[in-house]
Amino acid sequence: MDARSYADELRAAIDSERYATLIVSLGSQLNRAQDRFDKSDFIEQGVAEFSGGRLNWVDEQGRDFRDAELGFDIEFKYETDLMFTPARKNESSSIKPKIKNSLGKNKGTNIPDMAEFYLLGQQDALALVSDDTLEEYLVSVPDGIEAHLDFDALEFVFRPEEIGDVDPVEINYKTRKMEMQREILKSI
Repeated sequence: MDARSYADELRAAIDSERYATLIVSLGSQLNRAQDRFDKSDFIEQGVAEFSGGRLNWVDEQGRDFRDAELGFDIEFKYETDLMFTPARKNESSSIKPKIKNSLGKNKGTNIPDMAEFYLLGQQDALALVSDDTLEEYLVSVPDGIEAHLDFDALEFVFRPEEIGDVDPVEINYKTRKMEMQREILKSI
């Protein structure tokens, strides 16, 4: 299946407004280095939840989701304003998502056993790119591998202009996490 057809299927499956509400509700509360793994897990589980069972969160090396219907493996990359910013609203720019972090030990652009698709996310947009297309854009950087993608390589699941007004819901993740940790400690 090509990326355009698959992006259309994901558009039908993923509730874009719930996704955007999650991101705006989290705000910046999980942006510290020690919180980033929680943030990525939370957003990835949100994508799975908001897909109505279409995407299962597997959290495996090089794969975050498995499509329950088609069996595709999908790696998810999130970055605030990755594709669109107030200054960059058109498709004339390129984007540079980090595809692999090597912690300063990069040795090229080879990614063994790539997922079939890469889902790129920001607060109000999701786009899809196939592994074959992505490979054409891989660039070695000192701390890993980036993809220097032209907009025409992306197949959008949804864009910012397709998201209605989003009202945040009250989420205090860190407080809830600390309460859960204390409950576990009390039970020991």
